[in-house]
Amino acid sequence: MTARRLHGAASLLLLSFTCLLVVAGSAYALFAESSPYLFAGKGIAQRIEVLAEGRLHPGLSRPAHDLVLDDCVTVASSLVGLTLPTSRRDAALSTCGDAAARFAAQSPTYAYAYYVEALLAAERADPEAMNAALATSRALAPTEQWLAASG
Repeated sequence: MTARRLHGAASLLLLSFTCLLVVAGSAYALFAESSPYLFAGKGIAQRIEVLAEGRLHPGLSRPAHDLVLDDCVTVASSLVGLTLPTSRRDAALSTCGDAAARFAAQSPTYAYAYYVEALLAAERADPEAMNAALATSRALAPTEQWLAASG
């Protein structure tokens, strides 16, 4: 085999390996991003149960995180969430608190995560944490509707 053919074969092998890595990464991203839609349940009751059991699949993107945080707001402030058995509600709120803190840590400009942290701090009767998270949320997104609705 000539040097040129060996170089061509090595280049083709490297290209094939790179393509396989891209396919594997894309498959992972597709699975992770679709998880909140596929595994969180069809209705709010099922989604709350997933939160209460700690089987959270938050996805990778901000819209996927918004879905999780919307469910957390539902647990904290809706009739469905308020009528849950205390142990289930507390478990769901704990999962939500961890998720909101993780989302805020991953993206320090994610105002909605701080808003949900403030809502959950209010649930825990922790005014210092609530005020700090609400102030951060307001500083990051002072004109958001969900923030105005909380005031």
